[in-house]
Amino acid sequence: MPECGLDPGIDLVLYRYGLRQFDELHVLNSYCGGIPEKTACTNPLGYKISWNWDAVLRSQKRNATLIRDGKLIEILGKDQHDNPFIHEIDFPGLGKLEAFPNGNAAHFIELLELSNTIKETGRYSLRWPGWSAFWRPLKKFGCFSESLVDGLPCSISPHEFFVKWLEPQLQYENKEKDLAVLQNVFIGTKDGKKKRTEHTIYS
Repeated sequence: MPECGLDPGIDLVLYRYGLRQFDELHVLNSYCGGIPEKTACTNPLGYKISWNWDAVLRSQKRNATLIRDGKLIEILGKDQHDNPFIHEIDFPGLGKLEAFPNGNAAHFIELLELSNTIKETGRYSLRWPGWSAFWRPLKKFGCFSESLVDGLPCSISPHEFFVKWLEPQLQYENKEKDLAVLQNVFIGTKDGKKKRTEHTIYS
């Protein structure tokens, strides 16, 4: 079943739970990622594979929507690693993590019937800092293209090459651990007073 995992899934359950704590919600930002523990960051990407690597790369081409100052903002997949909404957050127990837009945040605001009050919302993937800086120049060279490259002895696209080339280099060692990190941030009003809550998962 779709949207029944961690993100989307558990984060959406927390959406509804958090919403019940407010009379009016103005900000709803969601952050989520699967990352290696710090001691397992032994490569320049600071990342290892805890699920399908092909799917990870495909998610780097996904369009995103945000709402800022009440206005809808669309970010094309080609600009996912090169836009002004990439930022860092202080994640409890881990420190600085990089957040980049990756998901249709406006869609969930409509489902929650919050369009009349929400001023800011975004869905962000979390990685160790440096993720976007790594991919930004490579993406400009078309490293995620699925068009076959001419003149090679075998038919392969840049996307397929990155899957086959990096997958064996991004495996966890036996004693290394991966982390699931999730944080939802709510800001609004309750009983006439400004209120902020955060729901955090770190395991």
